[in-house]
Amino acid sequence: MDKSKFGIRYATEFKHEVCKYYDNHTADQTIAKYGVTKSNLGKWRIALGYRNKHYNYNLYTESMQPSVQKRERKNFMITKKENGQLQAQIVELQQRLEKVEADARLLKSVKALFMEVQ
Repeated sequence: MDKSKFGIRYATEFKHEVCKYYDNHTADQTIAKYGVTKSNLGKWRIALGYRNKHYNYNLYTESMQPSVQKRERKNFMITKKENGQLQAQIVELQQRLEKVEADARLLKSVKALFMEVQ
């Protein structure tokens, strides 16, 4: 925590600690414990990517919300598509590897023949 002409500068670790505490406690409890302002708490949560707890947002019932279920289905379909693409790449790489191994065996046998001739 540094004091500058613009006010107090808080370390990022401290901001994360405050935001994590706020996930399971009220704003008043968090402000009382850490001595930060409510506006700073809100700004930090947005800047650090924490969920917003306004408008009766409940972390425990999030999975029951239709928008979340729709997003999960969409993410599953994207993952399934990416999985198929990755499997195709694996098959292609395996085929390339087999060709390289065959070439290596061929070169080894040619080298052996060449050594016998000399």
